[in-house]
Amino acid sequence: MKKLTLIGCVALTLTGCGHNFGPNMVRETHPSYNEAIANTLNEQLLVNIVRMRYRDNPCFLDIESITSTYEMSTNVGFNASVPEGDSNTYTFPGFSLSVSDKPTVTYKPLEGTSFITKMLRHMQQPIVVHLMQSGWNADRVLMLCVERVNDVFNFPEASGPTPAMAPDCQKFKRAVEILRDFQKQHMMSVGLQSNVNFPKQALEFYPSDATQGELKEFKSILGLSPDLNQFKIDTDFLDRSPKTLTFRFRSVLGMLFYMSQTVEVPKADVEKGLVNVTKNADGTPFDWNQLIGQYFKVKVSDSKPDNAFARVYYRGHWFYVADNDLDSKTTFLFMTQLFSLQSGDVKDASPILTIPVR
Repeated sequence: MKKLTLIGCVALTLTGCGHNFGPNMVRETHPSYNEAIANTLNEQLLVNIVRMRYRDNPCFLDIESITSTYEMSTNVGFNASVPEGDSNTYTFPGFSLSVSDKPTVTYKPLEGTSFITKMLRHMQQPIVVHLMQSGWNADRVLMLCVERVNDVFNFPEASGPTPAMAPDCQKFKRAVEILRDFQKQHMMSVGLQSNVNFPKQALEFYPSDATQGELKEFKSILGLSPDLNQFKIDTDFLDRSPKTLTFRFRSVLGMLFYMSQTVEVPKADVEKGLVNVTKNADGTPFDWNQLIGQYFKVKVSDSKPDNAFARVYYRGHWFYVADNDLDSKTTFLFMTQLFSLQSGDVKDASPILTIPVR
């Protein structure tokens, strides 16, 4: 009678475990998978930016799916023992429960004509305008996304491998700084032109007496009409006028190359000629931090950094974005969203790699 009672208790216990097994496993494993995927995507973007600094070929893998199979096995038994010199037999219950997780991860290389075309395609004007409308800082958006406004250039050569000679981008940088000042003070807006038969996107200023000087400087830098406060936004350099802000945008690949210029490189790698060094006119190294360092920078260390938001081990060194570098993390998030937007819905015949994880 005692044995039957014991077996009944074990059966009841197993029934309870089976009832909660599925929901409990989701609660326990979902956060881990979510964190692992987020960290992996951050590391993939970071290592490709570092590769571009070294002129190595970037490679992107997309996680197509993760299928995880959970198995629960149980074992119930009884062990009998007879102590020496004792005529009684003692019976002890035995019970074991094991749970296994067997995930299968499917990867797909992002490559082929469709992917390359999207990566090389210049950012579309509505996307860049909507980024500023949605609250992204105008200076961050324009410094990363724009190569040229009217006749003012933002180092278009940096949209590829590290150039040899330093740029003169002070006018462009000053123009976007002024634009950011007006954005912070809510003295500008971006939208559709009013009172025209064929509406186009436009930038309009609402200056105060204190900001008239800055606005005058902005117009002078970009060759705009001093009498207007509303300017059409366009991308057609064959139809230029003092009433128009004409933009040429970078591609996503160009933006990644541009960001790669701020990757710190070990002195030994520079001496070995593994990277190109941009030079000023006097032959001294150009400091990329003075141009875009306030928005993004990648540090290097010989030892594994503890304070890293994202870190990768490459060519014998650790490259990382510091966890307390909020500006770099913001730009990293910005580029992650743009990359996902630009590379999404790629359809080609690339091989799919499925790996069962043991």
